[in-house]
Amino acid sequence: MNIVTWAELENSTISYPVTVTIGVFDGVHFGHRELLRRAKEFNDTNPLVLTFAPNPARIVAPASYRGDITTIEQKLKLLQQHGIHDTVVIEFTRRFARTSGEIFLNAMLDRLRVVRVIVGHNFRCGAGAGTDANDVLSFMVKRNIPVDIVPPVVDNGGPVSSTRVRDAVSVGDFRAVEDCLSRPYALDIRPVGVRCHDAGGFTVPRRGIRQVLPRNGLYSVEIHGCRRDTSAEEVSGPAGRRQSSLAPVESSDSIRDTIEVTDREIVGMTSWKRVDFILFRSS
Repeated sequence: MNIVTWAELENSTISYPVTVTIGVFDGVHFGHRELLRRAKEFNDTNPLVLTFAPNPARIVAPASYRGDITTIEQKLKLLQQHGIHDTVVIEFTRRFARTSGEIFLNAMLDRLRVVRVIVGHNFRCGAGAGTDANDVLSFMVKRNIPVDIVPPVVDNGGPVSSTRVRDAVSVGDFRAVEDCLSRPYALDIRPVGVRCHDAGGFTVPRRGIRQVLPRNGLYSVEIHGCRRDTSAEEVSGPAGRRQSSLAPVESSDSIRDTIEVTDREIVGMTSWKRVDFILFRSS
């Protein structure tokens, strides 16, 4: 995948024609995949995703933000799996949050050779989320750039959205989560650090986890990790240089297990040397 940051495009541009779809894409659920599908329909352009990290809600409403569905690494990998090979990542900061929608859209046209734009029906951008999908349409029409506003994807549970996924994770309804994601919810605990106990089992402190967690209780999971401690060799490259976090370590082993989520930590029973991912099963 070709991953470029917004900052890198300040001094260069993407010169080939693109159909750009803009959004947070947290979870890359069925609704997001409809945007991706439409972006890939056109033979005259490359589909390109313009996304944000961290999630804007973490910056503008930290007190009410419950956590990410996917880490940036997971999101990029999922986008690639769904046929996206060009992604621009915008670092969402307090300063960027003050940028008006018009300035942002103008900057996008300056940095990308945009042929068409695809956004979801509930898309908003700019300071105070003051620019909506219809505003994007009006802005682009004046520049002869077509805009496709995609309606919500609806199933028996209603519109598929990241909020719906977070709600389901929060109450531990992982069947509903899989209905929206078509995969188990995967908690990446590598950035947090896991304490594996000599007597068996492991603990993960809650305070370092940036993804949304279920309420306290016991959960059926699939744990991915390694039976031997290979962390040092897998995070270091030639001459001891640290490898990019965008190239996640592949786990070599997995096991079905039960974990307990408490107010302070996640407690598991596996006695492996390293635990990378916890996949919450619906049954």
